[in-house]
Amino acid sequence: MQIGFYPEFKNEEDFVDIISRAIWYLWPLEEFIEKIYLCANFDFDNRMILNKFPKYLDSSILKYLDKIPRKKIVLYKKIHNNYFENLQYVFLINEEYREELLNIKKESNLNFEIIRVDHNNLSYGDSFYLRFAEKIPELHSKYKKISKNKIFELLERLKTQKIYLFGTGPNFSYSEKYNYEDGCVIACNSMVVNQDVIKKLKPKIFVIADPIFHAGPSSYAGKFRESLISVFDLNPCPIVVPLRDYHIYSTYLPDYMIDFLVPIFFKIPSEDSNPFYFNIFDSLEVKTTNNILTLFQLPLATSLGEEIYITGCDGRSIKNNSYFWSHNKEVQINDKMQDIKIAHKGFFDIKYDDYYNKHINFLSQFFELAEKNKKRIFSLTPSYIKPLQDRIVDNIIMIDRYKKRECELSIIIPVYNVEKFIEKCIKSIENTCYLDYEILAIDDFSDDSSLQLLMKMAQSNKRIKIYQNFGKKGVSGARNTGIKLSSGRAVCFLDADDTVLSNSLNIRYSILMRDEETKIVHGIIQFIDEDDNYLGIEYGKRSTVTVKDCIYGNPISFNTMMLKRDVINLLHFDEQSSNGEDWLANFNLLKNNLNSKFVYDSISTYRVHSESTVLKNYELHENNLLAIVDKIFSDDIIKSMIDENKKEDIKSKIIRMRSISSFFMLFFKCDFYTWKDFLENTNYTDIFYDKRIDFIEKMRVSFIRTFKIHVLKTSDILSNDSLFLDKFVLLKQRYPNSKIVLDIDSIIGFNLDNTQAIRKANLCFSQKDYFGALENYKKVDISLRKYIDINIALCYILKEKCEN
Repeated sequence: MQIGFYPEFKNEEDFVDIISRAIWYLWPLEEFIEKIYLCANFDFDNRMILNKFPKYLDSSILKYLDKIPRKKIVLYKKIHNNYFENLQYVFLINEEYREELLNIKKESNLNFEIIRVDHNNLSYGDSFYLRFAEKIPELHSKYKKISKNKIFELLERLKTQKIYLFGTGPNFSYSEKYNYEDGCVIACNSMVVNQDVIKKLKPKIFVIADPIFHAGPSSYAGKFRESLISVFDLNPCPIVVPLRDYHIYSTYLPDYMIDFLVPIFFKIPSEDSNPFYFNIFDSLEVKTTNNILTLFQLPLATSLGEEIYITGCDGRSIKNNSYFWSHNKEVQINDKMQDIKIAHKGFFDIKYDDYYNKHINFLSQFFELAEKNKKRIFSLTPSYIKPLQDRIVDNIIMIDRYKKRECELSIIIPVYNVEKFIEKCIKSIENTCYLDYEILAIDDFSDDSSLQLLMKMAQSNKRIKIYQNFGKKGVSGARNTGIKLSSGRAVCFLDADDTVLSNSLNIRYSILMRDEETKIVHGIIQFIDEDDNYLGIEYGKRSTVTVKDCIYGNPISFNTMMLKRDVINLLHFDEQSSNGEDWLANFNLLKNNLNSKFVYDSISTYRVHSESTVLKNYELHENNLLAIVDKIFSDDIIKSMIDENKKEDIKSKIIRMRSISSFFMLFFKCDFYTWKDFLENTNYTDIFYDKRIDFIEKMRVSFIRTFKIHVLKTSDILSNDSLFLDKFVLLKQRYPNSKIVLDIDSIIGFNLDNTQAIRKANLCFSQKDYFGALENYKKVDISLRKYIDINIALCYILKEKCEN
């Protein structure tokens, strides 16, 4: 065959770059090439190529400069029509000239085929270079026979029950803690750079498939192949490669490795309607995909085994539309990444979100059909990829748990997109806790810099242990992961945007461990804003909490609870629930004849800083809470507490009571017509006329969640909000003279005197007139005293100091 390059070369640098690549890709096919046509207005020789050879390409190419006979090269100074006359293939090295080349072909009635190899502007230009070997029928036929023979000769004998597949994502680091000797390990890609990893895993199959990272001409690919050779000497095993690339590997790898190469065919596009091949011994080929896991590893796994365990396939956040895969530095050629980005610029310009979505869709379909074919698929390490998230198992972290030393306290912190607050959270522990503790920070696949901040803090505090979520994505999965990893004699929880106040953890631990019978303790939760300002509400002061207290709602926050080791295994968070999971977890815990004791001086915070998801879907929130109520009321222990005939009425009342806070948040935030429509389509008569309900308290909690300001400003804000007052008129019309209307009326109207008293008291306090401050604080209505009790207490303390 005769081939040519188009357009003409403009300068020596471009010439050396293109010719060096051409030598790499075409030398294995040299016997089938009769002539190579080039056009350049300058002379060239090997010395020029040696002098200008780019550092980003594999220097081993230089060994083949003299391999293609010079007599096969036809050099034109300028392209004429007769340049194309004898060509069967034209390699287009610049996409800007594609239309021009197509016009030349059409106008001159020529039959050459265009091979698009512009590595600067095409994502897969190098794949087209590699696939050029398929244009040679006798070679392609020969390789397909080799493929069939090697599949049966080298792979069929490896059939077993368990197959372990390895990616090279950051969570690959977990793999060192597990033993894989009971199955067949299929390793891939740049794992070859770490011989210690290969010694540990002892792979029985190695798969490589990338056209640029592995089979390409870059210095990265060169180093990869050097590492592959070294690892093969250490751990000889079959190496599965695309039949597309077989000519490259069979030419450039040492002769003793060639018999271990297993070329497998995939065609673009696959012609039959079967979406996947699950048995390579029947199909003798795989379906085309853009990822090593779906291209080779999974089809090999379903062909060889029944249970498939996947490790180190992390993916990335969908919000991070950058180079798709993150890699573990221990199994990556880090020093050559910049070289390959220069050598194959077009590859790195792809739209990674499109790539991601196709990959997720393919995996989902593959897993579903494989499982229908009675294959079992598990993910051993956390992943952003949902089909893998859904199949996570805790085999690895349970091994990690058993290897850890016991400490006094395990503090479990679920972490998701809290870059603004995570340092405050960690510092509040470091600055106040003198116990022998461990912080188990469980990242729930954050999209922001939370994980990076944690890793930085962990460098200076070895007690911070960072893991990703080994459960279903969400706070429940993260907490369950922390529970499984915990080694403390006691365990507590803290949300990553919240804090503990001085001595809180120490006091709780001391009281918890004081006697054998105490198994659980809890403290006070205080609401704060983004800047740590107290918002005037605290709760959790019930002296003893039992399962009966959990029937009507969640009485205590997990931010303030602490549990002994011997009961922690009774605690589990429902990973299917998106609302009310804390409530259900407490109910299921305390129904084991347990109770929680109150610790007065132990205070944690709850930070109000983001818009509630309730406002976005009120109906969904209510339905989710109803599901929690159903689970609680279906429990056998409820039968001994509630009359069976009244159970449905009580359930209905509970869910309505639980939704009052959501009702107020909707009241505060929605527009007039949304509110009008909502009132017309709901009925709260049984709730709103119930004189036993303190709507003022529920309103205040919703107020600070919505407006994120101190509760004492409720009246000032709402009484001057014309939209709120217009909506309140609608509420009055819908529920005239109801308890909720009367309570709202009172909170809007009665606050003026109280506000004035508080302002006078605060002024006295700032002037150190503690007696005057106390006198004015005493004028505040008794229902508001609990919001200023800290101020009153300080007045007594400071007044006494002044008198002494």
